[in-house]
Amino acid sequence: MSSDKIILVADDQEGIRTLIKEILEEAYTVLEAESGSKVLEIIKERPVDLVLLDIKMSGMSGLETLSLLKEIKPGTPVLMITGFDDPDTLSQVMESGAMGYLSKPFEIQELLDKITHALQEPGTQPF
Repeated sequence: MSSDKIILVADDQEGIRTLIKEILEEAYTVLEAESGSKVLEIIKERPVDLVLLDIKMSGMSGLETLSLLKEIKPGTPVLMITGFDDPDTLSQVMESGAMGYLSKPFEIQELLDKITHALQEPGTQPF
């Protein structure tokens, strides 16, 4: 049974988007974006409850996308996804206004827990 919550999954790797969509689509409405520009297009067109945003994407980076997203829809919770789990990345994510991040590869339960936390308490950070 799907909730009325809409999650936008943004990653330039189709396999990652598909995997996350398969995990989430039973509980949420899932939209996909392959680029930062597509993320911005979608959030201008419809409400989104949460964005899962890859940090490293071709074209506009996830952090650049996040900055623009926060200007357009400042209250939208964002969880960053990264394949580069290092202190500099964590620092950038914390300063960017994201609620937290997931390191690839991530555990399904970790993904679900962070999403649940972000949707219940959008003003807090589940790092």
